[in-house]
Amino acid sequence: MIKRHEKVTIPLEVIESFGMIVGDPVNLEGGSISPIWTKVFNKYDKSSVRLTGGKNVEQVRDLFEEYFINGLSEGACVGQAMSEFSTRYKYIKRERNRLGALFIHLNPGVGKTYSRFGNRFKVSKRNLQDLVSKLSKLGLSDLLFSGKPWLNEVQKHSYLLEISDHYYFFDIIQRYIKNNVLKPVFIGDGSGILSNMLLTSEVDVRDATFIDLQHFLIRQYIVNFDEKSKIQKFIYAQDFDASAIDGRGLTIINQDSFPEIPDESLKSYFELIKHNKVDRVISYNHLDLRGHSNYRQLLVDYFGEPVIRFESIIRSGYFIEIFER
Repeated sequence: MIKRHEKVTIPLEVIESFGMIVGDPVNLEGGSISPIWTKVFNKYDKSSVRLTGGKNVEQVRDLFEEYFINGLSEGACVGQAMSEFSTRYKYIKRERNRLGALFIHLNPGVGKTYSRFGNRFKVSKRNLQDLVSKLSKLGLSDLLFSGKPWLNEVQKHSYLLEISDHYYFFDIIQRYIKNNVLKPVFIGDGSGILSNMLLTSEVDVRDATFIDLQHFLIRQYIVNFDEKSKIQKFIYAQDFDASAIDGRGLTIINQDSFPEIPDESLKSYFELIKHNKVDRVISYNHLDLRGHSNYRQLLVDYFGEPVIRFESIIRSGYFIEIFER
């Protein structure tokens, strides 16, 4: 059963501190927005309410408490389209398959979980119950549930809808990083689910940087507010300048948005690689680049072919790729 989370109140000091620490963007979004997101904004935000300049802290808080951030999205982040029955039905139908795939990823060879005949997942109700229980008990920030996000309830356990895909990517990242320090640059982290998983986990995360459009950036600030000791800075996409990022040994992390970022913005972000500030890029994206930015060619130009590449067990056509010096 799909339902909304109860309202979680965002402390005003969180919004106030964003204004003091990050402030307003210097430049207009302009070329930082891809045609895909232009269509979404034209459909769900014709009045550009996402641009919060001039609003007081109470108004901004109210926007984010009423599911403003995820609500701008049609597909990713389980957005406004969830108000339509057909969309909710689609998520219900595919979520069991995703949970089954995630269980197999986390528990290879357990029981009769996979058939050589027909390539069908065979995950028992008990397996699913155990996994859903695990997902419902992750030590995520309470503020991740602000905005009344959509939940999936299975056998009396509720978890954040679509978290299965984020947890899959998170698990791969933490296994690859192992006991090493991770200095992540989150580009296009959307609703902040993946970053919050990493920041609240046992991974040694330091000096995290967030780069995104205004409304997404505020959302990421809100959900990761309690982990601010691990965060270096938040930067608006339209204001990004590679020279403003300090440090070496950084890791760029991107899930689901590289192909949607305009070419010029991608080239600007990848200046971090050119200036030897980034040693690694971990990508989880679709490889059908028709009509999208060819982020892969840019990464191959800098790194050569990825050291790791495999298709997602959760989403057909999406690949985990790790480029490294």
